[in-house]
Amino acid sequence: MKTIAIVGGGSGGLGTANRLAYKFTNEIKAGNIKIILIEGSSKHYYEPGFLEIPFNLLTKKNTYREEKNMLAKGIVLVNENAVNIDLKNQIIQTTNQKINYDYIIIATGTSYDYDAVPGLKTGTENFHALETSLKLKATLNKFKKGFNC
Repeated sequence: MKTIAIVGGGSGGLGTANRLAYKFTNEIKAGNIKIILIEGSSKHYYEPGFLEIPFNLLTKKNTYREEKNMLAKGIVLVNENAVNIDLKNQIIQTTNQKINYDYIIIATGTSYDYDAVPGLKTGTENFHALETSLKLKATLNKFKKGFNC
């Protein structure tokens, strides 16, 4: 059996896992291929929806679904964080176990470096994460009026 491990259950990892599960349905059923998705969060967030929150077009509750409910049949969800990847020995260490793999896909998403631009972290609000989107909403709701340029 060949094991395909995907680290990261965001849009990239989830989409890739589902695509592979559909492509290899027969091989998964026959026990020739195993697809493992490693994701620390039990929720799959629709990150583009974070932009909708500050404008009351979506609520926090509408931006996520349970990760397990988003998976195609045959995908094994390991709901733990990957803490180390040993590429030489093809082992992923998660919070509680070691997972051997034949193929690995790393889809851990993006991260923003707000410290790279002086003042950006403390002088702005953004919608790139759920928490900051909710903070932006609270800030916008404090506006009483604006002005025309």
